[in-house]
Amino acid sequence: MTTVHTLASGSSGNALALSWEGGHLLVDAGISCRRIRQGLQALGLDLPDLDGIFITHTHSDHISGLQTLLKRTSCPVYASAQAGRDLLRRMVLLEDRLREAEGAFSVKDCAVTAFPTSHDAPGSRGYRFDTPDGGFGLLTDSGVVTPLSLIHISEPTRLLSISY
Repeated sequence: MTTVHTLASGSSGNALALSWEGGHLLVDAGISCRRIRQGLQALGLDLPDLDGIFITHTHSDHISGLQTLLKRTSCPVYASAQAGRDLLRRMVLLEDRLREAEGAFSVKDCAVTAFPTSHDAPGSRGYRFDTPDGGFGLLTDSGVVTPLSLIHISEPTRLLSISY
């Protein structure tokens, strides 16, 4: 069963966990690594279980816990080319782990589509995640829902569990 769990949401920090039978992803790391780990542990997971970390954009409420998280995980970090350049200027331990999140690609058996969003952060992205048993589109901090964003977030989903 595909599940989505909001670990934190708001101006004080954002983080979301996506889990399915084949893997686990984190979207944004805008809270402390300790809080992310506690949130994952409440779901029966831990930091080494993560198969990838997705960054929507580089505002502090979406990346403030990333530097410490990089020290405690070994998974790749996905961001747009622009956001990736910004992250590389700010953080160590990222260079060999950064992956460009553009267009369609896969992480394990999860099909991912990255799409541009309307936000004041360079290279901001939304993501569409489709696992073998469900999927959802994620759009955050967007001033305008563009036609392209609407396509990705409104595709039919088969999510069986969402927690806030």
